[in-house]
Amino acid sequence: MELLFLKNKKTYLGVLFLLLVFLLSFLGFIYPWLNYTIFWLIFLLAVFFSFRKLEYGVFLALVELFIGSKGYLFSFPVFNYVISLRLLIFSVLIAAYIIHIIRKKEIKFLQSNLWFSYLLLIIFIALGFLIGLKNNDNSLVFYDINAYFYLALIFPFFEVLTKKENIRKFLKWLGISAIALAVFTLVILADFSIFHYNNNLVEATKVETKQLEKMENLADQPENARLAQATKMAREKLNLTEKELSQDKPLVYRWLKDLGLAEVSYLGGRFFRIFSTSHYYLIVYFLLILSSILFSQKRFKNSIVEYILGGFLLLIILISFSRSFWLGLAASFVFLIFSLPKNKRLKIILIIVFLIIMSGLILNFISPKTSQVIYNRFASLLKPSTELAASNRINMLKPIWQKIKENPFFGSGFGTLITFKSLIPGTELTEYINVYLYEWAYLDIVVKIGFLGLLSYLYFIFFIYKTGRHTLKYLENNQFILVKSLLAGLMALLVIHITTPYLNHPLGIGFIMILASVFYYYLCQSNAVKKSKY
Repeated sequence: MELLFLKNKKTYLGVLFLLLVFLLSFLGFIYPWLNYTIFWLIFLLAVFFSFRKLEYGVFLALVELFIGSKGYLFSFPVFNYVISLRLLIFSVLIAAYIIHIIRKKEIKFLQSNLWFSYLLLIIFIALGFLIGLKNNDNSLVFYDINAYFYLALIFPFFEVLTKKENIRKFLKWLGISAIALAVFTLVILADFSIFHYNNNLVEATKVETKQLEKMENLADQPENARLAQATKMAREKLNLTEKELSQDKPLVYRWLKDLGLAEVSYLGGRFFRIFSTSHYYLIVYFLLILSSILFSQKRFKNSIVEYILGGFLLLIILISFSRSFWLGLAASFVFLIFSLPKNKRLKIILIIVFLIIMSGLILNFISPKTSQVIYNRFASLLKPSTELAASNRINMLKPIWQKIKENPFFGSGFGTLITFKSLIPGTELTEYINVYLYEWAYLDIVVKIGFLGLLSYLYFIFFIYKTGRHTLKYLENNQFILVKSLLAGLMALLVIHITTPYLNHPLGIGFIMILASVFYYYLCQSNAVKKSKY
């Protein structure tokens, strides 16, 4: 089974298609009628194809997940709410799956070894929902829990991603999406560094306009704290006024920020940080490439394309300047190193060092001042108080622990608020704010569904890991490489989730559902192999 499809012309046509999707999203942001038209066109196509063949809906959901970040590439306003493309595809896929099981009269997931641990997790999530409805603001409860609805996709995923040909298609679309997202990120970086660099933009990316407007009314006491997180996409963001289209915040900046596609912040020189939550899937694809290099028998001259693409993806991950991504990558590297025989461990260390040096040299060539920025980001890991985001995370810890102590076993329910003292970006001022989503993501789960709920989630993930690990004994060549790289991706995800929410976000939950399905297929294959030996 082919893994990377780098010599397939259709791969690059797919990349161009997804870049066109980004362009149409940008144009739809400027012209709402285009956004609405594409939204309903996707709806009609999703219904037509998904109801005919479930796999079309699954791959549509996967591609949107890989590139869509918060899910608002396209959207449609309904009353005071905005329906995202992700929610649209999710709803169509679930409806198509219900029709599918009515026809087949069989639920494949219930035949797996995961159903009990999955059910246990769902029970704790349901309990957190009920506790939240009783104790917290209902609008916060629904917005807090909605990401967990993505767990329902394990049912259609099991129908589709437990077939060899569909796993092959999944890999193809993962590669297409990762390359397209990497190219898109580089284009955005070039656009800001070359065409939009000015002092006004630099200041605009340091501090929020809404916060500036409230400088005279900052909450200096916990009881006066404001809610600092939105509960829904504001409809007004789909209808920009001429006043909002200022030079200090160009249209592309507003598009990226308002639709949640990426965060742009100034770092130094002419260099900007471009971060998207979807960049996690660059890590997944990079690990697939790295595993292909490590565990295949191909010579260097036959792997030049893999080295170049691996270096390019690593460069984009560096450009994201996400410390949680860097730590996640480090964890996955350690996992791969200890997966190799002792006499081959030096190989992965040299390859990783080579790719890091190559990416660093390219980055330094693009912007010589970035080396100091990278050093500062690493230094803030050791001294969190020296950097704003890290400092705010430290300030969160005490109120989070206080909330955990109130209901340590079953949690305080979804929508639970904590109040902490936050530094305001671009200033030296502080204010008290309320948040219901915490960057200490494991602690977020504990607050909502308790330590028992967190243990049930980790138990479910452990069973998935155990399944994948077990299959390695019976797999060969590319199948072995695939499972090994996905396990490394899981290690990265578990570390990233410490300070960046993923296991309680569709991006992380979606990856867990992918692993469950793919590993189950290989488990069935390995069982067939064992039987054939007797």
